[in-house]
Amino acid sequence: MRRIINTTLQSHFTFQPLTLETLNLYNRLTRNMYLESADFSFVNLFIWRHAHQLQYAVDNGFFIPHCNYKGNIFFMTPVGGPREEFIKLCDKLAAYSHSLGHPFQMRTVPEETACLLLKEASDRYKIMPDRANWDYLYRTQDLLELKGRKYQQKRNQINKFQKQFRYEYIPLLPPLEPAEISACLDLFDRWAEPKKHLLSLEDERQALEEALENMEPLGLKGGALIVEGKFEAFSIGSLLNEETQAPMALIHFEKANPEIPGIYPAINQLFLANAWEDTFYVNRENDLGLPGLRQAKKRYHPVRMVKKYTVIAKQEGSG
Repeated sequence: MRRIINTTLQSHFTFQPLTLETLNLYNRLTRNMYLESADFSFVNLFIWRHAHQLQYAVDNGFFIPHCNYKGNIFFMTPVGGPREEFIKLCDKLAAYSHSLGHPFQMRTVPEETACLLLKEASDRYKIMPDRANWDYLYRTQDLLELKGRKYQQKRNQINKFQKQFRYEYIPLLPPLEPAEISACLDLFDRWAEPKKHLLSLEDERQALEEALENMEPLGLKGGALIVEGKFEAFSIGSLLNEETQAPMALIHFEKANPEIPGIYPAINQLFLANAWEDTFYVNRENDLGLPGLRQAKKRYHPVRMVKKYTVIAKQEGSG
């Protein structure tokens, strides 16, 4: 018989809203971690907190995000805390979910943690790959230089853009002026107009507003392209693992007028060159399972994927 999750474990957690003041706590709890997943970025936790109804608790040094996204209740992977205590924490979280009448679900689980659960707790947890949320990881120098045959198309697109259009790259320096925020949101709305069928657009716009209005405290950088005198592209990113030998740029938003040929590879390269030249990696986040976005990200030839998994509790008492 499969092991029954021990619901007698002490499983009381105090969850509270995420605020900008939480940043210092988060940094302290994760200071010894090398963060690769976009989900472990405090920026993403903060700017998407309303859409995900995100709250957090702290237990034994673990930072535990809890979400309710459109009625789907789950934990994001706890970070910080001693590795040897992670399985025990999962059992406590599963017992907590059970006490509230919810099935236990943990998302954004990195591969190393998924392997740990598979090795030590496969009797009570099921681990499933979440391909739509795998992040695309690139070498910064590859995207800056675009060398070799595999990047020939990208070089051609940028060259054509440079010859065809009068353009200017401008940094978006915090704190942004109201006109700069409006320009970014207006471009987002133009970009989103033909995509009204996507349910996540309203949430993404809200996340973008949060990022634009809090660029300075969140440590965000931005860049934009003025093409023929009009605001036609922007990109916004942050830095992960600043104090390591492999700092990583994380690109949160990249929007452009799709009717301008070559503008996407142009803003991609120019933003990296002006804001993130000293990083080793670039994380361009996931593809949401969208075929077009997946192909676009693959064409930049990632060095590898940051794999993520979903963990659920197996049925109690089943054989």
